[in-house]
Amino acid sequence: MDVVTAFLNPKVDGDVYMALPQGIEADKPQVCKLRKSLYGLKQAPHLWHEHIDHFLRSLGLERCEYDPNVYLSASTTLTDRTDSPLAIWNSKQSAENDTPIILLLYVDDMLLFSPSANRVTTIKHLLHTKYKMTDLGPVRCFLSIEIERDQSRRILHIHQQRAIRKLLATNGFSDCNGHWTPQPTGSKLRRLELDVTNGTARTLDSDGKQRYQSIVGSLMWLMLCTRPDLAFTVSMLSKFSSTPTTKHLSEATYTLRYLRHTANLAIQYNASDSEATMPIGYTDSDFAGDPDDRKSTSGYVFMLAGGAIT
Repeated sequence: MDVVTAFLNPKVDGDVYMALPQGIEADKPQVCKLRKSLYGLKQAPHLWHEHIDHFLRSLGLERCEYDPNVYLSASTTLTDRTDSPLAIWNSKQSAENDTPIILLLYVDDMLLFSPSANRVTTIKHLLHTKYKMTDLGPVRCFLSIEIERDQSRRILHIHQQRAIRKLLATNGFSDCNGHWTPQPTGSKLRRLELDVTNGTARTLDSDGKQRYQSIVGSLMWLMLCTRPDLAFTVSMLSKFSSTPTTKHLSEATYTLRYLRHTANLAIQYNASDSEATMPIGYTDSDFAGDPDDRKSTSGYVFMLAGGAIT
C-alpha cells in the first residue's frame, strides 16, 4: 500500500507563510498562509508521522515498543511476556475482528500481514476512506528487498539481486572475476599509521575516501537485509571509514568481487520446517583477534523457519 502525496494531508502546526506560487499575480505584495503541509516544508515528515500515527491508533492498532514503525492489533500484542508471538499469531480467534494483523510503515509505504485475508481487506478499506491510496497487490519488492513466495510449498525467499547488480555497475565491477569468500583468507586489516609505516598502503584522497565510505555503506545495507554472510566483513571495513587506505579499499573491492559470484544467494524460510516456530541462536567469538588493540570479536545469528532473522 502506498499513500499518494502523503505529506499534503496533515495540517500545519503553527503560522507558516510562503510566497505566491509562480503564475499568480497580485496588485500588491502578498503571501500565502499555509493550512496544510507541503513537500519541502521542514516539519512535513514529522507532521505526516503524527497524522498517520493518530489514525492507525484510532483503528485499534498499537505501536510496537521494539520498533516504532510496526503497528500491531490488540490481539497480537503480548500481555504475558512468557507467551510466544508465533503462538498468538497461529491461535484461533473467536471473532474476525480479533484476528491478528501487523502493519509495517515506512514513510508513506505500508505492508500488511495477517492470517486472514478478510482482515487485511477491512484495514485496506479503512485506509482508503482516510487517504488516497494505491494498492500495489502482494509485495514483491520493499526497500530493495525482493520477495518470492511459493504458497503451495509454504516457502519464502528474500534477496537483493537487483541492488547488488546496481552496486557492481556503479563501481565498474559488473563483468569482473568473482571470489568465493568475502575476504581473502587470513586477511588482517591494520590502522592507517601502521599500514603507512610498513609501506604497504597510502592514505586515500577525498574522492577515494568518499568511494570507500559509499561501498561500505552499501555493503552494510545488504548485510542488514538479506546478506548476513557479510556481517563480519562489514564490521571490519567500517572501522576504517574515517581514514581508509589503499589497502582498505582493495579489501572492499574484493568483497564486491565476492558479490559478483554470489549475487543470486537468498534467504529461504520454510513454514513446513520441523522447527519453524522455534528460534534457534548460534554465537561464537575469537580471542584477542584484532591486530591493533587485541580486542576480541564476537558474532551471532538467530534462525527461524530455516532462515536467518538477525
